[in-house]
Amino acid sequence: MIRLFKDSVALTKRERFFLNAALGITILAVLYVYLVEPRAKRWMELEEELQDALRQHAKLSLLVEHEDEIRGRYARLKKTFASKGTESADAIDFFQFLGTLDTGTSFRVYDIRPVLTRDTDQQLKKTQVVIFCEASIEGLEQFLQRIASAEQALRPEKLTVSLARPGTPWKVTANISRMIRRD
Repeated sequence: MIRLFKDSVALTKRERFFLNAALGITILAVLYVYLVEPRAKRWMELEEELQDALRQHAKLSLLVEHEDEIRGRYARLKKTFASKGTESADAIDFFQFLGTLDTGTSFRVYDIRPVLTRDTDQQLKKTQVVIFCEASIEGLEQFLQRIASAEQALRPEKLTVSLARPGTPWKVTANISRMIRRD
């Protein structure tokens, strides 16, 4: 037992028990606040850093796996932006490419409508079209893959798919944009 007050104050057994309990709790609290909690907090921070590093590693590993594909896409886009043609020649190339998207029964384009061209900045111009078509799920997948692998800088802006009746082809409306370099 701890004796704080030797002879000046006589404590009862109950008071000594509460005093010792309070001192014990205070010592444990101080140990927790100054020793246990900072270490536990640091361990949690290290665990979070480790998880971030693992996520970053997975992302970079995926990039390394697809390096050839990414470099090829970059080269195609660079070639597209490097070519300086007239506006009408660029538009003709764009519409010719869109005409090749019709793959037959699984994907059939029935209307292509140009949307007003607008300037995005001083060097690039955005050309946009709306494509109306009928497609199966396989045809739609092929369509999106062809857009993604195109040598032109194409980007699907909006894709709306509706099913009129079961067993009929899907009605697809796609807004496709193309960025071209300004002369």
